[in-house]
Amino acid sequence: MKKFATEMIGMAIFSHKGEQLGILDNYVVDTNTGDLIHILVTPSPNLDTRRFRVDSQSRLVMPFKNIVSIKDVIVVRTKTPKAF
Repeated sequence: MKKFATEMIGMAIFSHKGEQLGILDNYVVDTNTGDLIHILVTPSPNLDTRRFRVDSQSRLVMPFKNIVSIKDVIVVRTKTPKAF
């Protein structure tokens, strides 16, 4: 299945473990190659964003290569938090 990048804006983002992370807000694209580098995710209200890299607008910055699946929702691989 093919999707245009604009069709994915607003889609729900979930971790590979089923945690709702937020909503896809935008992309970061390499203008020389056209490759998608990162996705920018508006975090869910109750998400602890300290576990993630965030941009100046408090959006999660997630590598595009971490996307596992794109169907009705987008599933991304996330790092497992370290045990204390």
